[in-house]
Amino acid sequence: MKMKKKGKFKFRETELLSILGLLVLHLGLLWYFKYHNQHLSLEEFRLSYPGNIVNLIIVLTIAIELVILRFIKGTAYITVYKRGIIFGFISIFLLLVARALSLDYFDFPRAYWIGQPVKKVAVACMYLGGLGIQIFSISYLWFKLFKVENRFFIRGFSQSILIFVLILSIVALYDVREPRSGRTKEKYEVGVVLGAAVWSKNRPSPILVTRVNKAIELYQNKSIANIQLTGSNAPGEISEADAAFNYIKDFDIPLNNVWIEKQTTSTTEQIRFIKNSLALDHELPSICVITDTYHMNRVDQIAKFYNLDISIIGASIHLSPEKKIAYHFRESFGLLIFWLFGL
Repeated sequence: MKMKKKGKFKFRETELLSILGLLVLHLGLLWYFKYHNQHLSLEEFRLSYPGNIVNLIIVLTIAIELVILRFIKGTAYITVYKRGIIFGFISIFLLLVARALSLDYFDFPRAYWIGQPVKKVAVACMYLGGLGIQIFSISYLWFKLFKVENRFFIRGFSQSILIFVLILSIVALYDVREPRSGRTKEKYEVGVVLGAAVWSKNRPSPILVTRVNKAIELYQNKSIANIQLTGSNAPGEISEADAAFNYIKDFDIPLNNVWIEKQTTSTTEQIRFIKNSLALDHELPSICVITDTYHMNRVDQIAKFYNLDISIIGASIHLSPEKKIAYHFRESFGLLIFWLFGL
């Protein structure tokens, strides 16, 4: 009997170590994909970055719960360990699917959903699926530790939603703080206008107009020497940069001081463009980014991820209370997705 118990004990330990190994593998892959998706090497990895801290906390929470369950509850919960291995494989599988979708092997329609390219939405859904499995694991193990047996799957699902809402609420509170402007100077070599939507008949949206007007104001005040317009196009529209360029033609600004970039499709790509094409290639001494005040915190965090020290200048736009809430929620959700997955 003693030999049999000893064998069972080893089997339980092996399963526990397997789950912990899957957690470490998931975390390592996530961090690698996060930086590789943004064309950054792991040499630029910083554990102090908020998203990396959250990734680590989630994994450590699951690991601690598993270890406590093992040493407090003994080997009675073999089913928990088996399910833990299944959850681990599913979360890694979703992570690998997200990575595959982010590559150029799949031909996605060039369409937008909730203001984002369909490809990015599909990738984000896979990443969120893996995160959902991990958050559910936290709730599931919590109930097992306190011997909650009735409907723990339903309760775990409900608690997982509450945990995600809590995380999003914390991000929203962070996002409402006073935007960071970064380093400030009297003059900049270039002001980069982040792209925004183009409306029907190739008209720049009010948000894009507000950003361009701010750039014009800075140029006329001699605060910036050049204006860099950014942004590609959605189906049936001219590019955001072209729409902004057509708008700026009506002002007394030399067009050779207005530069156009028409390939980027998101804020992250535009910050990457600044790092790879402006900050390095042109070796400009100073760059400022022009965007909306509600957008500044997310731009700041993306720039920090790229280790860019840039100024961020906000352009105020009048919004109704309903739109302010909607924009704030969108920015908070977008910041959370970038923190966690680098998207």
